[in-house]
Amino acid sequence: MRKFIDFCLNIIPVSQAPLSISRKPLQSDVVAHALGQWNGENYLNCQEAFEENYAKGLRLFETDFSLTSDGAVVLFHDGHEERFGLKKSFTEVDFLSARPFGSHLLNLEALGKLLLKYPDSKIITDVKDDNLKVLMIINQKLNQMGVNVSSQIIPQIYHPSEFPKIKAMGFEQMIFTVYRFKKRKNLTARFLRQNPEISALTVPDKWIEKKNYVKLAKQCDIDIFVHSINDEKRREQLKKLGVRGIYSHQLF
Repeated sequence: MRKFIDFCLNIIPVSQAPLSISRKPLQSDVVAHALGQWNGENYLNCQEAFEENYAKGLRLFETDFSLTSDGAVVLFHDGHEERFGLKKSFTEVDFLSARPFGSHLLNLEALGKLLLKYPDSKIITDVKDDNLKVLMIINQKLNQMGVNVSSQIIPQIYHPSEFPKIKAMGFEQMIFTVYRFKKRKNLTARFLRQNPEISALTVPDKWIEKKNYVKLAKQCDIDIFVHSINDEKRREQLKKLGVRGIYSHQLF
């Protein structure tokens, strides 16, 4: 790991203007956070949220992935066990039997069916456990189902060290999200300059002005997205700052 960081730090000075970087931008400036709100509830990551917000015109969906106690990958944001009527440790069967607020929760098979039904939709991953392990499971399972994984799945990566293995899985686009990578802006800049496969930089709203990530994104010739924004006035403020897009539960 130390060798990787030293390598990155010696490649490109932070102040150097980016060379011509050809990035594939995200297809929308709004991402449905946790598949978007459904029936007034956030963080459900459920089938109803996906289909209702797809019907509103959304095509870019962020969702949370977690591992169950028996090793299955499900769409779930950690910390919501009690709200969903689940124990702290739950199996895939426990999870799929839950009906929080009347919703239908999703495992990988159910997600794959939605992606096959709506082939112009894309999923941005937010993995709550082992990112590499879960992405390998997602890649294998959805490919077996015939999903166009390379195009329809956009992994979020949390550290540059993850990049080579995730790139090797064949994804066309990736996002670097900094909420778990807090203190190395110099490394972030160098990493973004070197890797055009990174389509966007995602930053928490509370950091966007304090840590001047908009300037960093401009230096690296990359779009910047902010999460989570559910206020129209704040969205307009961010646009004026130079932010390309937002993750939102409801501003669709």
